[in-house]
Amino acid sequence: GRSFWSSDFTYPILAKDNVDYCSHHQLEKVRVLGHSMGGKTVMHLACSYPNYIHSFIVADIAPKKYSQHHQQILNGLGHLDFSQIGTRNEADKDLGTRLFLLKNLHWESKEKLGLRLNIDVLKNVNESIGEGLQPNDISIHSCLFVKGENSDYILENDTPIIKHHFP
Repeated sequence: GRSFWSSDFTYPILAKDNVDYCSHHQLEKVRVLGHSMGGKTVMHLACSYPNYIHSFIVADIAPKKYSQHHQQILNGLGHLDFSQIGTRNEADKDLGTRLFLLKNLHWESKEKLGLRLNIDVLKNVNESIGEGLQPNDISIHSCLFVKGENSDYILENDTPIIKHHFP
């Protein structure tokens, strides 16, 4: 959330942003970890830019399409009035967005809280957030998929699609 913000959002765009970062910093054959949306980005990076990847880890997301289910949270976050929220404890009172909010909350200045993520863009691209990989997106790099014990983002029946894209 500390990097530049763009009004464009697709996983291929985010993967290209990673390539541009690697090129700028002269990084080659990187090892990458991505969680959730970052995991989708890493999958696209591995499939579209194999020369930049050594290996990668995807945490708690599969290469499948997910239904929209964050719109209410994103809309709620988009309506937060940080002129009225002065502390993390005040922000912590909303149970529905607590965990998502607190991991993205930061001090913009000594007096003002804000969000690290570009909430305005995310609210408008919710359908794209859930997109899966295309059938011909395949990477043969070493990879590890990590699933949280109580998470339902990677299911047992996702194993075939994971192995299809990442044999």
